[in-house]
Amino acid sequence: MGCLTKPFDPWVLRTKVAVFLDLYRKNRQSSRLLEEEQRRLDDFADRLAAIESRLAADGTADTARLARDVAALADALDELRGS
Repeated sequence: MGCLTKPFDPWVLRTKVAVFLDLYRKNRQSSRLLEEEQRRLDDFADRLAAIESRLAADGTADTARLARDVAALADALDELRGS
């Protein structure tokens, strides 16, 4: 962190404080965005695991349901790529 010399210039101090506040806010925003993306990736992984589980459990899975699930998963993947 920077240091202050005495006597200090109030304008310089205000500028330094503003910069550190801006960095703090951007760091918090980045953390929130990262957490949101991680939740979306976890949801995608859960959905993929559910499809894989149904396929492994029953070789005669309902193909119409499986097709809908795969289409929904493809849409979710497109959304993840788009963000």
